[in-house]
Amino acid sequence: MPRSKSFDESIVLSQMMNVFWKQGYDATSMRHVEKATKLSAGSIYNEFGSKQKLFNRTLAFYIKTIIGQRINSYLQDYKPALEGVRLFILTTFIDVPKEYLGQSCLLVNTAAELGQSDKLIGATIKRGLKEIDRALVSALEQAKNDKDLPANLDCQLAGMQLSLMLPGLLIASKNKVNPNQLTRIVDSSIEQLM
Repeated sequence: MPRSKSFDESIVLSQMMNVFWKQGYDATSMRHVEKATKLSAGSIYNEFGSKQKLFNRTLAFYIKTIIGQRINSYLQDYKPALEGVRLFILTTFIDVPKEYLGQSCLLVNTAAELGQSDKLIGATIKRGLKEIDRALVSALEQAKNDKDLPANLDCQLAGMQLSLMLPGLLIASKNKVNPNQLTRIVDSSIEQLM
């Protein structure tokens, strides 16, 4: 009979997420993970496997919880839809909780650090980025239906443009570029769609 877990998986994934988010994949050792979770290396390996698999589950948890919540809040449920798109982008670098200030986005950081060099993690990166792309396109289509955007706007192309702009904004915010400047860039990009 399998032994039951002695920990809450979502709490442990959240703790690991914070460590990887602050330090990156390569700079995070199992000692860092042990310290953050208060679990032994054995318990961690028994539940999650290798560091690669542990990180992949952590990244998937980040996509589901952090990005998923942001998509729901700004790209699915927000009215008007175009303002939701604007806020989805702006809130990645404005009004960020102090403990995450200057950390950018775990998905973007991982894409920059690992790219597609690791097949398992690369597939999770791709899935997360596609979720953002789909949600942006869907919100832009809603804004077009609401007549806030021109009827001839190519929402697929516009969504990709905004999606590709997002990592640049996050990197700039991580490097302490004035948030007012970044806001003006976002507003200008949105205005160009109209």
